[in-house]
Amino acid sequence: MGKKILLVDDDVDFVNLNREILENAGYSVSFAYNGEEGMKAIKASKPDLLVLDVMMTTIVEGFDFADKLQEIPEFKDIPVIMLTGMTKTPQFPESFQKVLGRTWTAAAYLEKPVKPEKLVSEVKKILG
Repeated sequence: MGKKILLVDDDVDFVNLNREILENAGYSVSFAYNGEEGMKAIKASKPDLLVLDVMMTTIVEGFDFADKLQEIPEFKDIPVIMLTGMTKTPQFPESFQKVLGRTWTAAAYLEKPVKPEKLVSEVKKILG
């Protein structure tokens, strides 16, 4: 298998479908259903990319998780694709930065439901 991707999303069907799609595209995929499980997974095996849902146990759990990663030196450079069911607007990345109180941005922001080909395209763009 190729580069490692960690999917963190509380939607079991989304995780199963996209795990299979990404594995078929040649990636090694692990998964977690919330931020706490995601942190354990990252510590067990640092991924090359994180695909992270915004709303899980809380409406900002994905933001909180991404923010925590920025504070851990060995994980802060992991690129993140943020997934959201919120209406995507041109201001969405800026809104995310306002929530965090700093200028960190994800590598990509994708609106759910995300088409499989769009997810694979973004992953390839980020991982090369």
